[in-house]
Amino acid sequence: MCWIIRFILWTKSQRSQKNASNEDFGIPITQVMSWKNVVVIPCHNEEVSIREVIADVRRHSPTSDILVVDNASTDQTAERARSVGARVVHCPFKGKGRALKFGFSKVQADSYTIVDGDSTYDLSRLEEMIQAVKNGTSMCVGERKSQEDKAYPPFHRFGNWLFTLLLSVLFGREMKDVLSGLRVFSREFVEGSPIQVKGFEVEAFYSLEAAIRDLDVKEFSIKYFARPEGGQSKLRSFRDGFKILFCVLGMFRLYRPLHFYGMFSGICFFLGTLSGFQPILEFVQDGYVYAVPRAILAASLMNLCLMFFGIGAMLDAQMKLHLRQLESRLFQNRKSMEAPSFEASNSNSSAA
Repeated sequence: MCWIIRFILWTKSQRSQKNASNEDFGIPITQVMSWKNVVVIPCHNEEVSIREVIADVRRHSPTSDILVVDNASTDQTAERARSVGARVVHCPFKGKGRALKFGFSKVQADSYTIVDGDSTYDLSRLEEMIQAVKNGTSMCVGERKSQEDKAYPPFHRFGNWLFTLLLSVLFGREMKDVLSGLRVFSREFVEGSPIQVKGFEVEAFYSLEAAIRDLDVKEFSIKYFARPEGGQSKLRSFRDGFKILFCVLGMFRLYRPLHFYGMFSGICFFLGTLSGFQPILEFVQDGYVYAVPRAILAASLMNLCLMFFGIGAMLDAQMKLHLRQLESRLFQNRKSMEAPSFEASNSNSSAA
């Protein structure tokens, strides 16, 4: 009988400890811990608008820290950012991707926001986006809505539509604004997606990363404005458009190798079958092959077909293993970050 009573008391104590480790008097751990969001603003010659952008961030998300990355500016961008109390770091290498990578290396937070320094994005929904990331979303994107051709030229709209279509066809992911410059990321997303591009293709890179890793993405409709008078866009439609296209195709080759090399395998199979039809027909009818060159071509194409398929299959297996190891490492990092909060919660419940 004594053993039964002891067992019941031990079970109750274990349940109380488990509840205390997950909650602090009914308040989830994620709510007890203070949340830090950093807004990273990459800038190259944005002296006209940088102070207005900083003011908008403080108006709509007063608890967020602000980091301005001066990307080799030749005007007063850095000085004007400092004049309103923003922290400024200097990235000597030009390129938006480089500036964001440099900025992320200088701060550590629970969530990261990026926004252009040209004052074209409406930040009224910024706090909603941050809250969505706090609730578990990996990336929130500001979907641009504008009726002004000056703000969103038709050619830029067409480019965004084209890359959105490519994302859907090649990666099977539906998004409305692949190239938006207003985004909020979770810490895990930033740590698991180190920037591998240099320029304006960084937005496409992040959209592709979310699609490849099958992460949760939410889009928020926002207003998109024309640049202030005196501001000048650094985006070059054709040059940067081709860079974005090569980025999409390069990541498709890297992260979907079976599909990428499978296309070449299918082409070789089709051409090999077409070339080998006559030699096979001759052999069946006469027992002899007259079109020897076509037979050699068909055999070579079939060998290439098998080679492309084999390469794709091997690289696909390696990529799946890489993604599995990445998720495992991020999971371990998350558990290690949560461990101190659980200990603090237990000590608080014991003291009570």
